[in-house]
Amino acid sequence: MRLDVVIPAHNEADRIDRTLRAYRSVMNAPLTRFIVALDRCTDATATVVRAHASVDRRIELIQYPKLGKGGVLMESFRQCDADLVGFVDADCATPPAEFLRLVETVAGGADGAPAADVAIASRFHPASVLPAGRPVGRRITSRGFAALVRLLFDLPCADTQCGAKVMRRDVMAGALPLISSRDFLFDVDLLVTADRLGFRIVEVPTVWLDRAGSHVHAASDAGRMAASSLRLWVHQRVLPVPGPDQRAVEHQRAVEHQRAVEHHGAVEHHGAVEHHGAVEHRAPGQQSVPARTAEHAGAGSPTRTPGRAGRRRRTAATPDVAIVSPYPSSRADEEVPSGVAAYTARLASALVDAGAAVHVVAPALDGEPGSRAHDRDGGAVTVSRPFSPGPLAVPRALAAARRTGAPVVHLQHELFLYGGPSSVPGLLPGLAGLRKAGTGTVATMHQVVKPGDVDGSFTALHRVRAPVALARAGLAAVQRSVTGLATTTIVHEHTFAEILGDATVVPLGIDVRGTPPSEEAKATLGLGADALVVLCFGFLAPYKGLECALEAAGLAGPRVQLVVAGGEHPRLAGRDPYASELRQRYAGVARFPGYVPDRDVPTWFGAADVVLVPYPRPFASSGPLALGLGFHRPVLCSPPLARCTGAPASMVAPTDPAGLSARLLGLAADPAERAALQATSSRLAAARTWPQVAKAHLNLYEEVIDADRAPGGPLRARHAG
Repeated sequence: MRLDVVIPAHNEADRIDRTLRAYRSVMNAPLTRFIVALDRCTDATATVVRAHASVDRRIELIQYPKLGKGGVLMESFRQCDADLVGFVDADCATPPAEFLRLVETVAGGADGAPAADVAIASRFHPASVLPAGRPVGRRITSRGFAALVRLLFDLPCADTQCGAKVMRRDVMAGALPLISSRDFLFDVDLLVTADRLGFRIVEVPTVWLDRAGSHVHAASDAGRMAASSLRLWVHQRVLPVPGPDQRAVEHQRAVEHQRAVEHHGAVEHHGAVEHHGAVEHRAPGQQSVPARTAEHAGAGSPTRTPGRAGRRRRTAATPDVAIVSPYPSSRADEEVPSGVAAYTARLASALVDAGAAVHVVAPALDGEPGSRAHDRDGGAVTVSRPFSPGPLAVPRALAAARRTGAPVVHLQHELFLYGGPSSVPGLLPGLAGLRKAGTGTVATMHQVVKPGDVDGSFTALHRVRAPVALARAGLAAVQRSVTGLATTTIVHEHTFAEILGDATVVPLGIDVRGTPPSEEAKATLGLGADALVVLCFGFLAPYKGLECALEAAGLAGPRVQLVVAGGEHPRLAGRDPYASELRQRYAGVARFPGYVPDRDVPTWFGAADVVLVPYPRPFASSGPLALGLGFHRPVLCSPPLARCTGAPASMVAPTDPAGLSARLLGLAADPAERAALQATSSRLAAARTWPQVAKAHLNLYEEVIDADRAPGGPLRARHAG
């Protein structure tokens, strides 16, 4: 049985000689070949290897440019044709006798039956022997990384990084085309892929000798290891490796599909399908749907040819923009699924009022048709619901948006918006598909977080069940992916643009709306006419600082009536009792009316003497702030939110309960102070009206379509509105 052993090496002149001498001596079978793969060595490693090759024909030398450990292994494996293939580190930390135990595990015993398809040496096995103690930092990093790998990939291996592994050639041939990692995470990628393909992996206890001169540095590599692990997790979630049963099913589906194509005479060529004379562009493997007709188009638009290469000519039936976002139900009594859904409904209506044709691609809702025209706030908006929340939600939604033919696809992005954490990895392939197709892409980031601010208090505040390092790396990766793959990115406040470094600022729109008279509204809602009514509005969530407002109301006593109006946050529903515990704890301090339907919103704001937005660490523009300004209410906000939105100092409320209580009591006692606060709030609202926001969006869409720039290049950041 032939064996190929690949030894990756980067500047190993001081250690490779000992390794080759040991392995040549112990593993002296003539059918064993040693392939030394040099990863852009700048020392005398090649000279040392050539000296061994001159006296032992089993040694081959391959020199590569800098590819990383995984890169040189992948390229070298393509040169392997033996029955068994393995690799081992160049430092001889795994003695050759221990490597032979891996070979025996895969080659099989006297009966010829192998114990495994893949055998890996394990330093963490109870029977392993590590004569020399490892540095504390490296032990901590190694154990932490192993725990992270088990958490992310559910891999049945305690030690993925020990540098000695052997496998059958068919394992290598099956796994190699599916592996994406070319750095130190290659080992994990290989094992995850082999496991998904149904191959049996066995950990073998080993004698392992820690050698001086390691290229691994615990402190500096910890963050890189976490980030690389997350990227691999994203890749595995978006492009999962099919298991044996799934591969058989997919093969059968492919056979049946081919038979159907031949039977119906359908014509497919390069992703375009002819269907009753209309051409629908779609990605291979996606379900074909008829091309949209004029009766589903909503408002028409002039025919023109966008400047971006690769798009088809627009017609009057083609929308100006396809917006991907959650969207409210057509039934007025249904709860709005999220703040982003309410925002999108208003944005779409404002765009239509400005003369644009808008198509919204939204998640499916029970009782809602797959496609219909909504008449909301005077604007006709075509809404289709072709996808469900989950891992493939974003790619499917963006593909459906592209099929509308709109020259611009506008993604409304917020973490977990399309189906929880499992939906996040779909961002990358979805946006990459639009970029590859040449479709102009705008992404509005409704949440922007400075990665350095992600600490233990942040993950606890936002109920993120992940290690801090992983949460920080994941958040940074998502934000970089969105800004990097979209043609341009919109944020609502200048503070968020500074965090991202390259974004267009378009403020959250404000509807200037009327309310019932204050006395009438208070009477309708059963609120006392003598108390200062303070309104906190929106979904109940732990990041909104509601506890401070409630404690302040308790200190203020009956002269202040606090109303905390809003339903349970959709992301917490069914899995976190925050809202119910808040209501129970402060039942005697404030009124909790629950979710407020759209039709009742003006009454609640009409009854409010002050709107309070006490967010301690804002990561998004505030919808309640926009509503308060739109309803001409005096608004108080926390210092961080004031800095974020540019609100003047007179609108700032203290963040400690005693200070906030004193400020509220001052407003209760002084109508002139309330009037001054109202005037300041109105000035802030003047630059944030929906007509201005719609105009800013349309100008940006035109820039995305027609700007003279390199294809795929980023737009210059600018400030609109």
